[in-house]
Amino acid sequence: MSLLEIKEEIERLGGIFPVPVDNPFPTLSQQEITQLEDRFGKSLPEDYRDFLLEFGGCSFEQYALFSPKKVQAEFQPPEDIDYVNTIIEGSLMAHFYGSDKGDDPLLQAYDIYKDRIPNLCLPIASDCFESQIIMSLEDGTWGNIYWWDREHEWDSKAYEEAHGGEKMPELYKWQNVFFICSGLTQFFKDLFLDE
Repeated sequence: MSLLEIKEEIERLGGIFPVPVDNPFPTLSQQEITQLEDRFGKSLPEDYRDFLLEFGGCSFEQYALFSPKKVQAEFQPPEDIDYVNTIIEGSLMAHFYGSDKGDDPLLQAYDIYKDRIPNLCLPIASDCFESQIIMSLEDGTWGNIYWWDREHEWDSKAYEEAHGGEKMPELYKWQNVFFICSGLTQFFKDLFLDE
């Protein structure tokens, strides 16, 4: 999977524009990427690293949509837990995060969501409803792309109150996370335009 394939998909989707518009294509520097990798103790997939260096924060010229490969979340809470399991069919892309020099910095997004999304996941983009497109850096799922549905996020404080102070298990952070695809290049290939 390569940056060339991503560029071909960007062209198929009608192009992209920088976010913010007044700071064209705030790409990440190699130093920023190294800093990000150091925070995780994991390397980024090559296609994502190349995308950050070439494009950074950007959005599509036309309405680009995605659909998860699975309509059910990665984790389904037990039936005795008072929670409705959600089903998702897809969403509309807003933008990819860019450098800390831009309006939607990648590291800032990580700091905002790190306690709310699954461990070793990085928010790489937002949909139009402020839910997140996240990338796993965990062994076994490294590079996989998921949709994190903010509307059905489990409140960890409410969980603790309902369970006598017991901390919410990490696995429960996957109850509003839906598998999209394996890798950023495939993500671009699977995007489609709103007709």
